[in-house]
Amino acid sequence: MKKTITIILLCAVVLGAAGWIVWQQQTIKAAEEKHQQESKSNTEQLSKLKSDQADMKHKNEDQKKKLSTITKKLKKEKKPIKMKSNSVKRLRQKSTSFKKS
Repeated sequence: MKKTITIILLCAVVLGAAGWIVWQQQTIKAAEEKHQQESKSNTEQLSKLKSDQADMKHKNEDQKKKLSTITKKLKKEKKPIKMKSNSVKRLRQKSTSFKKS
């Protein structure tokens, strides 16, 4: 009778240990899958951010070029205006000098 109880107890302990081992393996497997999914998600987010950063850099460079072009055009337009105003001043001075003489 003692041997039967001992065998039953040993079987219960072995089954319990086997169940615990299976549970641990499943927990580890689930954690690994979750980690892989998070890693994949993070990699995708990083890739998207890098792509967005590159796009923004190109847009920024384009805007700088446009601004530079506009600035050059404005400077060119400003010069003739100054020349015109200087020419007008000279003409006025000449006309006043003619009137005086």
